[in-house]
Amino acid sequence: MNNDDKDPEFYVGYLPHAPSSLAQFVRGRVLRLLLFAIVVAAGAAAALPYFGDGVFEFGVVRPHRGMVLCAAATRLTEAEVEYILVGAGKNGAPIELCGSGGGVFEVSGSRFARGGKEFVEVASFEAQPGGGVPRVAATPLGRMTLAGEIVDAKCYFGVMNPGEGRVHRACATLCLRGGISAVFVVRDRRGNEAHLLLAPEEGSTASPEFLEWVAEPVEITGDVYHQGQWLVFRINTGSIRG
Repeated sequence: MNNDDKDPEFYVGYLPHAPSSLAQFVRGRVLRLLLFAIVVAAGAAAALPYFGDGVFEFGVVRPHRGMVLCAAATRLTEAEVEYILVGAGKNGAPIELCGSGGGVFEVSGSRFARGGKEFVEVASFEAQPGGGVPRVAATPLGRMTLAGEIVDAKCYFGVMNPGEGRVHRACATLCLRGGISAVFVVRDRRGNEAHLLLAPEEGSTASPEFLEWVAEPVEITGDVYHQGQWLVFRINTGSIRG
């Protein structure tokens, strides 16, 4: 076989360069694959539901000094802001904060927030002199039947995304079992949200049976109060209906 019979496009891996036609073919296929991947990724991102404007300042620990209130949830009021306090992991706020009914504390922790609601994951705390046991009036707004979803006051408000719906049910249940406050999220037809701290009615307890309703669309009847910067929904867990 003479040189004229050789295939000029034949290529093996140890040669320094591929033939021009083969190189052009490979470049075209790679560019098409990249374009396809970009289109698929953009389509998947556009199809994802909106999970809110939650933020979590993970690893950023700041001090907050204010009055700790122990009603419906462990809360700290600092200037014009009211923070709900939670513990690390799937745990509620340290019980020592409410050991004597609250008071003035310096609490250091990482802030998270969503929908205008503020929270702090407590890293450390220290009681401060003065203040006494705080009292915050609860203004009754009436008995209501509301439809919405039970979530935990940590993941939903910025620590996890998504922190709602059935995909988050197991995680939310563990958070609530660990002492993190339960919140009832109610939406109107335009998607506007209201957040109500769930609390047991006078003379009743927060029955563990309500955990079976977490992350499910439910209807609850109870008394709504305005206390501090939150709405409080006092319910008997037997009133929950799917």
